[in-house]
Amino acid sequence: MSNADQNSKNRYRKKFIIILSCFFVIAVLLGSGMAYFYHSMKPVQVSNKKEKLITIPPGATTQDIGKILEKEGLIRHAWLFKYYVKYEHVNGFIAGSYFLSPSMTSRQIISDIHQGRQKYKHVLVIPEGLWLKDIAPRIAQVTGESSKHILRLMSDKRYIKTHYMTKYPFLSQDILRKGIKYPLEGYLFPATYRFQKDKVTLDDVINKMLSASKTVYEPYIDQIKKSDLGSLHKALTLASVVEAEAGDYKAQQQISSVFENRIKKNMHLQSDVTVAYAYQDHLNRVFYHQLEIESPYNTYHIKGLPIGPINNPGEKSLKAVLNPINTKALFFYARPNGQILFANSYKDHEAIVNKYKHEWESQ
Repeated sequence: MSNADQNSKNRYRKKFIIILSCFFVIAVLLGSGMAYFYHSMKPVQVSNKKEKLITIPPGATTQDIGKILEKEGLIRHAWLFKYYVKYEHVNGFIAGSYFLSPSMTSRQIISDIHQGRQKYKHVLVIPEGLWLKDIAPRIAQVTGESSKHILRLMSDKRYIKTHYMTKYPFLSQDILRKGIKYPLEGYLFPATYRFQKDKVTLDDVINKMLSASKTVYEPYIDQIKKSDLGSLHKALTLASVVEAEAGDYKAQQQISSVFENRIKKNMHLQSDVTVAYAYQDHLNRVFYHQLEIESPYNTYHIKGLPIGPINNPGEKSLKAVLNPINTKALFFYARPNGQILFANSYKDHEAIVNKYKHEWESQ
């Protein structure tokens, strides 16, 4: 074989190896890309079956929906979701509210939204610490009744007694005392409530909320009876004040200790949030002249606990008042940034107030 033939053969061999290598690299890249693509379409967290309420607005594009789902931690990448929808040849999504979980695959999520599988006709979301008068508009959206009508019934003690007190024995005569604004304030457990039927009544909603309350309260009844509070009504009353003062569990435990210490010393609780409730106004700041309002809810005016709960607290607040951190603190001060500072003496408390009060004045 001549040198020319040998060189030609070597060139062909090199070309073949280069072409084969290119095909191999392309195959690896394609394989890796497909593997990454399919991995991205798998559940974000298989073990997390906790459902999230997702609302798809009318007119939302695939890109819009992808961004919503990515933000809520239901898919990994919005841009891949968009291409996966095209790959699956899915056209059109149905607007509405859906309960989806991180344990679902992208295919399952797409199928639900594409076919409009809304598990419930109505969804009522009640965050912790809402006043009943703020819950009423949310109930109104579900039932179609006016907030005014709902609040009228919720303030009617005869209605409360005949409709709910026999069915739910944990509703004691304390809720019917003179001066109580809304008998069921504090007893409507904050949670997400779902209704499958088309027409939902006020009784449907209240019964569902009270049933949830019963389930949550029952494990604590013995502990409540053995505590200084002694009754569910008092426990919920203190829990509601603590709920309004702080959201962090440890801070709630510390505040519970402050109130417990003040009650033992026969001091007024002097909680501004009770003044706001007495006015039925969400006051950002409470001024000195407002502290004088005569109300069984105003803890500047009365000693001990308010006559009843001032909002609807969550389970965490109830646990906090039953398990306060043992302190000697008698005062606390909340800064606008959420930090809560505690003091054992009025002198120390006054120093804290003087140091930080300008922050509230600039609000």
